Amino acid sequence: MLSGVLFDLDGTLLDSAPDYIGALNQFLAERREPPVPFQVAREYVSLGAWALLRVGLRREPDRVRDTGLRRRLLEIYLDRITQESTLFAGVETVLDALDNRGIPWGIVTNKPGHLTAPLLDHFDLTMRSGCSVSGDTLAVAKPNPEPILHACRAMDIDPQRAIMVGDARPDIEAGRAAGTRTVLCRFGYIPPEADWKSWDADVVIDSMPQFLDHAEVA
Repeated sequence: MLSGVLFDLDGTLLDSAPDYIGALNQFLAERREPPVPFQVAREYVSLGAWALLRVGLRREPDRVRDTGLRRRLLEIYLDRITQESTLFAGVETVLDALDNRGIPWGIVTNKPGHLTAPLLDHFDLTMRSGCSVSGDTLAVAKPNPEPILHACRAMDIDPQRAIMVGDARPDIEAGRAAGTRTVLCRFGYIPPEADWKSWDADVVIDSMPQFLDHAEVA
């Protein structure tokens, strides 16, 4: 029997690409750099600010020297974080089904907590979810399994009877290492060069409602 479900945030529950890419292009405009086309940047949103900087700056950012650039990008993003972001189609249906069955669910994201909180509040997910683990909640983040195990402990669910749902390789690797079943959201932000089949997710879905076909949720 299913004990609980853990969801990634960006690219899984939330289509945050419009605000994140809008912030990236505003950041680039400040630096008099050309904008990045939406569809080019979209696939990297789940990989976070450093990946978007790499796409925008067209070089590999230095995580020491370029810390200020990342900070500025996230400042811009925070200013517009809920302007255009939406829940993916079918998310409410899935969450309602879980709630109706009394199956606990939570959120495990690598997004920093100061960016996660306003999004969860805006979409009324803060009180509704059983727990929220952000990228800086612990000393480690996905693909380390500890954030998932931490969430399972917080919700008193058995990882072996839980499901981790996400759109990025760290989600699937962390879930497998924690002992959960894994569901890959192919509708999310997967880079074109990613060999997602090699991630070995237990299930791959092309829309969020398909999740209900693969979980013990009626």
